[in-house]
Amino acid sequence: MSTLVQVPPRSVSGDYCSSALIRFLPEELSERHTIDWMTYDDDGLGEALGAAFKASNEQYFGLVHHLHSRRLGQHGTAVLTLHLCPHESETLDAALCDLGLTSADIISVREDIKFTPCELIRQDDNGNEFCVGTYRCRADALAQQRKLAAGFHKQDYWIRKHEHLSPSI
Repeated sequence: MSTLVQVPPRSVSGDYCSSALIRFLPEELSERHTIDWMTYDDDGLGEALGAAFKASNEQYFGLVHHLHSRRLGQHGTAVLTLHLCPHESETLDAALCDLGLTSADIISVREDIKFTPCELIRQDDNGNEFCVGTYRCRADALAQQRKLAAGFHKQDYWIRKHEHLSPSI
């Protein structure tokens, strides 16, 4: 499992934008990971909790939860990525992996964010390779890999980007 690497919130500059809303509140995320939440006033949006991280793809992401959203009956925490970065979708996927989440944990995702499908590959005892399945993103494939690797019969598993094969002419 990836290690969640927290960084000082003000140490990362840039134009960050909400990429997705995950279904967990800060206290639920803190049950899974040690997160030092910072309380701050978010430019007219009111009091918020935030934390910044370096993702496993070496890009940065943040988590923000606006406290007024609870009064509105909304549940969730936004995942922020560096806006207009060529790796924005990959950073969201890496953030999910680092947090131990999957795409099923996303309430909503910005429509311009497109995950790269990934395949989970298994190698048997004879060296034969098989595609276990194609998943929406790396985080989903990683979750399945963890389940299968926890089984009694050990196999080698790895994840690769799904390559769309074009029909031969």
